[in-house]
Amino acid sequence: MVLNVFCLSSGWSRKKANPTEHPDLSCAQMTPNQTTKPSNTTAAEKVKDKDRSEFTKLTLLDPTDKDYRKIHEKFKDEKIGVPNSDVKAIFRLNMPQEIIERHAKLKKKMERKWFRINLNLTRQMFHGTKVVCNPNDLIAGGQLCNETKCGLCGIIKEGNKCELSNGAIWSAANSNISFYYCSSERTKVMFLLDVLSNNPPESAVICVFKDEATIPRFLIIFE
Repeated sequence: MVLNVFCLSSGWSRKKANPTEHPDLSCAQMTPNQTTKPSNTTAAEKVKDKDRSEFTKLTLLDPTDKDYRKIHEKFKDEKIGVPNSDVKAIFRLNMPQEIIERHAKLKKKMERKWFRINLNLTRQMFHGTKVVCNPNDLIAGGQLCNETKCGLCGIIKEGNKCELSNGAIWSAANSNISFYYCSSERTKVMFLLDVLSNNPPESAVICVFKDEATIPRFLIIFE
């Protein structure tokens, strides 16, 4: 299943918790759980008269997909993951072209600055957030919500925003750290981001201060 989501200036907001705290972020469950068979070929829903480069495209991965297997294993790692979780779905995200280009431009700028030490600037990091809608609706092919406090739908539409995260975007190398940033509801979400940083490779947590330093690549829906 493929969904195209138009990138709107939605004004969504979310308050990022202090990394030393384990917040209780409650949200409303809107509809009953629904399921659908994964497919990578179904035609996508589109907004009329808008250029396709302005959409975020979500592809529901089949469990046999190599990216699905890799992310699933990392997410549920016995020592640094969330081993008791039940992964309901993993989506691949292709963000709007403007977001992709801003991220690529910053990466090239950082590569020019740090090329002498051959530093790998891109890190794959987990980023938990809260939801207001029911993530299961997305699995069933439903629409994103327009709730201003839904981190799930806001990030899908526009990527991460420093101004809506207390001035910085936090992410973690291990899913068990990012787990504490998720909603307290049964169905939770976590993004896997590409993060541009010159932090040491062993850094467990990375904080960046530019929106374009992160780009969402995958979305994990789990219980």
